[in-house]
Amino acid sequence: MIHKNLSIRFWSITLLGAIFLNSCGNKPKGTPSITGTIEGGGGQTIYLEKLEPQKAIILDSAKIEENGKFAIYKKAGERSFYQIRVGKQKPNNSIAPNTNIMVIITDSTETLKITASYPACSATYVVEGSEETNLLKEINAIVLANQARIDSINQAYQQNPRNFDRAKATELMNAIMTEQSAAMKAFVEKYLGKFVTLQAIAMLNPDTDLNLFKQSSELLSQKYPNNLFVLNFSSSVASLTKLAPGTIAPNFTISTPDDKPISLNDFKGKYVLIDFWASWCRPCRAQNPELVALYKKFKGKNFEIFGVSLDQNKEAWIQAIAADKLTWPQGSDLQYWNAAPAKLYNVSYIPFNFLIGPDGTIISKNLTGKALEDKLQELLNSKQS
Repeated sequence: MIHKNLSIRFWSITLLGAIFLNSCGNKPKGTPSITGTIEGGGGQTIYLEKLEPQKAIILDSAKIEENGKFAIYKKAGERSFYQIRVGKQKPNNSIAPNTNIMVIITDSTETLKITASYPACSATYVVEGSEETNLLKEINAIVLANQARIDSINQAYQQNPRNFDRAKATELMNAIMTEQSAAMKAFVEKYLGKFVTLQAIAMLNPDTDLNLFKQSSELLSQKYPNNLFVLNFSSSVASLTKLAPGTIAPNFTISTPDDKPISLNDFKGKYVLIDFWASWCRPCRAQNPELVALYKKFKGKNFEIFGVSLDQNKEAWIQAIAADKLTWPQGSDLQYWNAAPAKLYNVSYIPFNFLIGPDGTIISKNLTGKALEDKLQELLNSKQS
C-alpha cells in the first residue's frame, strides 16, 4: 500500500520525530517536580519537554551533576505526553531502544523520581510517582518485543533469500501483529478512559474496533476536553463514524477522462465498489488484474466499479487505464492527495475501497481478493462460474 505521508495506517499520537523549540526560562524556587539520577550523564544537560502533535516545547532544563543527580523545578501542566531528554541528540524514534529520550505521562500534581543510564535512557529508565508512565512503558515493551521478532524474520530472509519460505514468514508476521492487536485491545479495555490508552488504541484497526474508539473518545473528551492529542483523536473518530458500515456514503462529483462530470449518485440502485487508486501507485497497479477478473465475473449483475484516481498527470492516468484494461467508469479531480473524494472518505493510503449498497449505504471497506469476491457472491446471490 502507498501511504499519504509514509506514516502508520491509522491516526497516530505522533510522539516520534518531534520538532524541538528552545524556550528555557529561569528556574523557580521551591520543591523540584522531577528529581533522579542519570548514571554516566554527569555534565550533560537534561530537558523537560512537553510533547504536542508534531513538536516538543522545552519547559525546563538543568545541568546533571557529576554524580548523575539532577533536579527539574518547573511543573508539567495538564496531563499529557512529556519527555525527559538527556543531551542534545534528538532521535527520530523516541520509543526505540538505547536512545536518550524518556517519554512520560504526567501533570502538575505529580512529583516524579527517575533513574536511568546514559546514553541508553529509553531502555533503562525507571519512574516513581507516575502510574501512567509505567503503563506506557508496558505498551512500548510489547511493541519493541514484537518488532524484534519481525526484525529476526527479515534478517533470516537477508541471510538466505533463496531458501526463505515467504509464505510461512508472512503467516508468522501476520500472527505477530494479530497478537499485538489483541494485547492492545485488552489494554484499552482494561484502562478505558486513562490518557495512556491513546498510545495503545493508535495501534488498533478502527474498522474492526470502532465501538471501542467511540467509547474511548467519549470518556477522554470528558476528562481532557482541551488536550490536543484528545482533540485530534476525537476528530478522527468522528470522521470514522460518518463512514461506518450502515451510514450513507457521501456523494461527490469529479471528472471522467473526457472531462464529463461523474458522481457516486449516478450508480444508485447498484452495488458499487469505489476504488481509490493512482497510476503511480505500484500496489494499485498490481491489484488491477484482480479487479479486472472480478469485474468480468460480476458485471451485469447489478454491480459496478467506480475508479477514483489520485493522479496529478492526466496523460499518465489515461495511459494506466488503457494499459491495465480498466473498462469500468473512472473519475479524478487530478489533485493528488488533496483529491476531494479522498478527503471526504478519509483515504490516507491506496489502494483503498468502499463497497456501497443499492440504497447508498456503506456495506464495508477495503475488502480485497477472495474476501471481496465472497462478499459480492453473497450479496448478488450468483453462482460460482
